[in-house]
Amino acid sequence: MKTNIQNQITQTQRDRIKALRAQGMTQKAIAEKIGCSRTTVHKYLNHKIEEASKIRPYTETSNILIIQDLEKGWSIQQIAEMYDRDPADLRRHINKILQDGTAGRLKRMLTSYRRNNTAWR
Repeated sequence: MKTNIQNQITQTQRDRIKALRAQGMTQKAIAEKIGCSRTTVHKYLNHKIEEASKIRPYTETSNILIIQDLEKGWSIQQIAEMYDRDPADLRRHINKILQDGTAGRLKRMLTSYRRNNTAWR
């Protein structure tokens, strides 16, 4: 039975692998430094770990939920954790929908819905 590499290393180790590789460190040196096998480092760096679950398209519904959570004062980190999203990707997405007007359109839609729907009162 295949083991999911993502379950074998922590998020901290994954972050360190990326950072150390960016500094030019070899896979063997990285493995020794963080305490895992070179094979684990190699598989992680070659995208054999399923990270796609956190990088997926944003839907109209997810945009509405994100806007509502931001209105409640939640941090990007809290929202990312709640919806199993990558915080950096979420931050980029929020900036994009703020710039392209999507956020404003959805806020107006929510305001209108709340005003006309007694369940929101």
